[in-house]
Amino acid sequence: MIRMIRAVSIIVALLVPITGWSETWINVPEGSEHQVDTDSIVKSGAFVMAWVRSVYSIPIDYPAGLAYSEKAHVSYDCAKQSRTTLQTITFADPDSTVQMNTYSENPLPDSYRRRTAQAEKVMMNFICKVADQRR
Repeated sequence: MIRMIRAVSIIVALLVPITGWSETWINVPEGSEHQVDTDSIVKSGAFVMAWVRSVYSIPIDYPAGLAYSEKAHVSYDCAKQSRTTLQTITFADPDSTVQMNTYSENPLPDSYRRRTAQAEKVMMNFICKVADQRR
């Protein structure tokens, strides 16, 4: 089972550049700086994957320069209300067009963590609901 999860994760990671740029972003929760690309929401077994974007109110200082936004490809375990990050891309502008860095992560089953921040819970509940409606 663990090998199957890893194989699916690797395949998804390879497809990330193809699926991560459809640009149908909506704010979740409404009015926040956190957004979900609704076209990227995909269910794979027990997991739901999606691209989320955050626009920072104050830029974050990285060695490569100031980051004004980021896109993250995340995987949710809706039943366990937990998530892990597959890939993070930081950008030197709020519109997420000038790419700075890309960080890819190896999502192991024990890397799924419970979300505690209210915005993260709202985001996860929204993404899981959209995935369930697409069945």
